[in-house]
Amino acid sequence: MERRLTLLASRLCGVVAMCISINMYAQEVDSHAIIDEMTENMAADGLLNENASEDIAEMHAMLERKIDLNTCSEEDLQRLIFLKHSQIRSIMLRRNKVKAFCSVYELQTIENIDAQTVERLNTFVTCEPIEMESKQSRISSVGAVVRAYTTYPQAKGFKSIDGKEPAYEGKPVGMLARLSLQHGEKWSAGAVLESDPGEPIASHGVTLTDFTSAFVQYSNRGKMLRQVIVGHYTARFGQGLGLWTGFASDGATSQTSLNRNAYGVMSTLSAAESGYLRGVAAYIVPSVNWRVNVFGSYTDGDVSTATTVVNEDSITKIEALTLQNDGYHRTKSELDGRNNFGQTLYGAVLTRSWQRVTSEVGYNQWHASIPLGTSDDLYRLNYPTGQNIGVAHADYRMYLPKVQAYGEVAYQTTHAVGMMQGVDVDMQNGNQLTLAARYFSPKYFTIYQNPYSRAGHAGGERGLRASLLISPRAGWSLFADVDVYRNSWLLYQKYAPSGGYKARFYLNYSINRNNALRLSLRHDDYDYASSINSKILTVTRRTALRFRWEAHPFVWARFISTVDKVFYGQKENNQHTEGFSMAERVSLNFAQQHLTADFVLAHFDTDDYNTRIYASHPEVRYAMSMPAYYYRGVQCVGQLSWEPVRRLTIWLRGDYTHYYDRETISQGNQQIDKSHAFSGKVQVMYNFQYYRRSKSVERNTYRVETTEQENDEQDE
Repeated sequence: MERRLTLLASRLCGVVAMCISINMYAQEVDSHAIIDEMTENMAADGLLNENASEDIAEMHAMLERKIDLNTCSEEDLQRLIFLKHSQIRSIMLRRNKVKAFCSVYELQTIENIDAQTVERLNTFVTCEPIEMESKQSRISSVGAVVRAYTTYPQAKGFKSIDGKEPAYEGKPVGMLARLSLQHGEKWSAGAVLESDPGEPIASHGVTLTDFTSAFVQYSNRGKMLRQVIVGHYTARFGQGLGLWTGFASDGATSQTSLNRNAYGVMSTLSAAESGYLRGVAAYIVPSVNWRVNVFGSYTDGDVSTATTVVNEDSITKIEALTLQNDGYHRTKSELDGRNNFGQTLYGAVLTRSWQRVTSEVGYNQWHASIPLGTSDDLYRLNYPTGQNIGVAHADYRMYLPKVQAYGEVAYQTTHAVGMMQGVDVDMQNGNQLTLAARYFSPKYFTIYQNPYSRAGHAGGERGLRASLLISPRAGWSLFADVDVYRNSWLLYQKYAPSGGYKARFYLNYSINRNNALRLSLRHDDYDYASSINSKILTVTRRTALRFRWEAHPFVWARFISTVDKVFYGQKENNQHTEGFSMAERVSLNFAQQHLTADFVLAHFDTDDYNTRIYASHPEVRYAMSMPAYYYRGVQCVGQLSWEPVRRLTIWLRGDYTHYYDRETISQGNQQIDKSHAFSGKVQVMYNFQYYRRSKSVERNTYRVETTEQENDEQDE
């Protein structure tokens, strides 16, 4: 009875939201909806992770501090992850022609920028007049964020069982503190302190918090020494084959292109405990067409180690077996392995630009404090051993009027090669086509690389991807993406060469500025040997359908209704399972009260984990949430954001999950001996900005109107 009432309530919410939205016209576009759409796409593809939280949070910050198109650099625009590299280049070339934009909507005159992209840009950028300097210039700003969160009932690891001490050494409360400082246009700094629930503080070798991150940065756009970073930073070059730390969207935002926005080195305040660099990095621009990045890094990681007696004199050899990337230090074994694996990385990247071609060459050397050991596991036989791996990489980007070609090749000193090549074609009416191919030899191993791959591990993979985006008529768009891949070597729990294809289809229809529909389909088809003695390849198919209705009946209200259906099957054992969910999200924005509210009610009914359904929920700033619905139950999420005084924001967030078919939730130390669980989160953010008045000075800068003939000549 309870399940039926919940299902009925969910359906009624969806019907009401759809009905009240028809024929209503929005007065303005909800800026946060753009970010929500991108995170929803990435969540559905299972791509969201902690590394993405900083990128998404940066876009939220840009809603409050927009980019000025008339003064920004190419690196500034690369922070907008929905922009393609070719579009950024076109914007900069057009600005060089006209000297200044009067309106963001001028970008519609650029051939490879469609109306939807302009609408998105209008949310994050502005065009300030440049004839006069501002009467105020910012001297300094300080931003502080404090967060605490917990879950109730408590998990098994926090309790004493049969008189034994709890498995987790710390308290069931997680915390995060984040501080950022900006002084003028040149100096900035920041620090992050973070502890997960169960991690001890000021004990067991952990001082203050479990993870600490900090940086100091100097920037000067007009000098040869353009940027220097001391502390934590990310490095993103090429297509990710040679050096790429942190997050990469991999075309999950309805883009055909795989040409990544590789902006080089950038300071970071991410709380992710892996995939970052810590040391010194410098960005040097000796001339207009030459750029140099040099960097050095030392980080402490976690590994499981093995000790082996080498000879009769009892000389032992310690080897690292498995690199731990989850960042948890809660139990005694996790604490014993904390920061026991030092990693040194140093290198340089040289960039050369011509009129239509940009090329990079680079080299980095990785050294480990403990040698990587060998393993009897078949899927590890191609993993590197020893303490050193060198990577040389080269990439190019070629921009023609209708075609963009790009690619990268990387060579590792483990005698491994990785290659990727892509071509984007801009057709008429904003239609786009992409073809991309990749190849990675079996010994290609990623530590500080993040290439595009589909099999879960790039080593041994080869594949071909084709993507198409068309707009057959006004208000309609179709995105299609098919990726065929094969792995010539064994993967984890796949005991034979495996492969298959992945396909995605998005059909979008904008009824008006206030109503939008989307029908999406994701299909995976792959084969592998399910057991080590299996002589038959298991053919596995998974199909996920989603219908989404987004409505803005009022300026202050937004409704999103989603219905998901998943089918899963294995041909070998004739297994067939299904999953279903429906959710309603209501977002309210009361500008005069400085209050926003976000609520989600979801009902899910799946047969097993294979039919799980990914969702994207509202989250506090600098956090990321990607729950997966599986089994049978209901989930409620609520979040309030309030700005009681200027520059002070308070978030309250909670989610409640109840399962109908389970007596316990999760397993191991994370097991909760109830059929329901609640998690709560509180976050406070304060931004202080100090200005000084300066005398207005005439820049003597004016807009140059070029003739049609001059434009044609510059385009050529």
